Amino acid sequence: MEQFKRYEKKVPGHRIQIDVKFLFFTDKKGNRVKRFQYTAIDDATRARALKIYERHSQKCAVDFVDYVVSRFPSHPHYTD
Repeated sequence: MEQFKRYEKKVPGHRIQIDVKFLFFTDKKGNRVKRFQYTAIDDATRARALKIYERHSQKCAVDFVDYVVSRFPSHPHYTD
């Protein structure tokens, strides 16, 4: 059986994956509600940050990146 090798970076903050998941659920009144779960994972430490928003917009994305920078133990490295 082949051994699976997990992808990872050696330097914390070097690569952070950010994803948005669409959440659908029903509220107490029976109305369908849509929310957006923003998630970030550091490839080196596997540290995670998660926040849920009512909208999927540029403003929410910027807010989430600011949140990630404030929460992660090592600050992300930015590349062009």
